[in-house]
Amino acid sequence: MMDLPFPPIEFRRLVGPTDTKFFDNTSRALVFPDVKPDAYASVFDFGCGCGRVIRFFEGLPKSCELFATDIDPEAISWCRENLKDLATFSRNNDEPPLDFAPDSFDFILAISVFTHLPESLELAWLGELRRIARPGAILLLSVHGQRGFWRVPSASYDELERRGFCYARCGATAGLPDYYQTSFHSEAYIREHWSKFFRVRGIVALCSQDVVICQK
Repeated sequence: MMDLPFPPIEFRRLVGPTDTKFFDNTSRALVFPDVKPDAYASVFDFGCGCGRVIRFFEGLPKSCELFATDIDPEAISWCRENLKDLATFSRNNDEPPLDFAPDSFDFILAISVFTHLPESLELAWLGELRRIARPGAILLLSVHGQRGFWRVPSASYDELERRGFCYARCGATAGLPDYYQTSFHSEAYIREHWSKFFRVRGIVALCSQDVVICQK
């Protein structure tokens, strides 16, 4: 096991937990029945930030290749300097495509990404993740689900009740694009719309978010 350094507090603040113990434990909550990361040959962390989630994979066999991307150039620069022996890091653009061939990965993570995107961009990225996922690939994609509906601004309730989805402008996050706001999903919306891209195997609770387990 590598002795992985913790990112500076300004990077940890962008992804939520600043306490180093909680920061590390958050990634270790990504353990689900029937999902065994060490069985996969190629893992991709989409929206990796400063490496909060991909730290969980530090003990995988050398035969498992790890890749990670994010829109934040400073976070990617830090990861390249400090986690270079863990994964290959690169910056992605605000919109697809990614610099990967079709059918590249058999395990994909996107934690705290689809919690913040407008619908058109969400659908575009779901299509892109489908493109780069291998047949049979497992994807863990987190959302603000029904447990978090108490956070929905009153002005967005009508849209949420009508459509099962709403994109609320709750204030931009310093250092991230202005479109990076807050979105909420009902289970019915996910099963209707996300099933156009993947088989939705289940939805489970993870800290303050829910994780949609998908399969191509």
